[in-house]
Amino acid sequence: MHQIRTKNLLKLVEDKYRDLDNLNKLSKSIGKHTSYMHDIVITGKRTFSEKLAKQIEQILELPTGYLSIDHTSSDAVMQLGYKEVHVPFYEVKLSAGNGCEIVSDEQLGTTPVSAEFIKRRGVKASNLVAMRVSGDSMNPKILDGSEVIIDQADREIILDGKIYAYYTDECVAKIKRLFKDSFGSLIIRSDNPNWNDEIVKQENLHKIHIIGRVIRIINDE
Repeated sequence: MHQIRTKNLLKLVEDKYRDLDNLNKLSKSIGKHTSYMHDIVITGKRTFSEKLAKQIEQILELPTGYLSIDHTSSDAVMQLGYKEVHVPFYEVKLSAGNGCEIVSDEQLGTTPVSAEFIKRRGVKASNLVAMRVSGDSMNPKILDGSEVIIDQADREIILDGKIYAYYTDECVAKIKRLFKDSFGSLIIRSDNPNWNDEIVKQENLHKIHIIGRVIRIINDE
């Protein structure tokens, strides 16, 4: 619980309270010495107690229990009455075409996803990531420049006809519909009829690395 409260408090300083640009200002705003908060948040010499968490929540006008809840959990977020969960957005361009190199695995920001959607799909918010799509091979379902929400927990079993993000040993990232045939080969299919199927034989499946299954598509208007 100490780690969760510390993480949430540091994120408040970084994201929600940009005017409280350092621990010193945050400490003053809640009536505590900087050294006291430093021992809690930075060194861990002091315990981040429930009493202190409630005091900070009251002073900063946060919902009760805000600092003690894992905000990557959709259930926890909805308990606080939030309607959205912000999942990490990574600079990995998924090609809906011939493929493109993975640009970076650096998180650039977040993408809002309905908490009700996450609950309805029965997935964990902490397993979700957002990525950008490049190319037209998945038209009209997925347009060039769209964002997709990917469930990284769903990559062990291929469900025929579902859309997956994956990369190859050559670090080429793609997004396609995947099928398994009776011989154990993987059929990679585009929605755009102008693109032909690719077939990866069973002995070469180790060259395909599933990132996860696409559970939501956000097309640019």
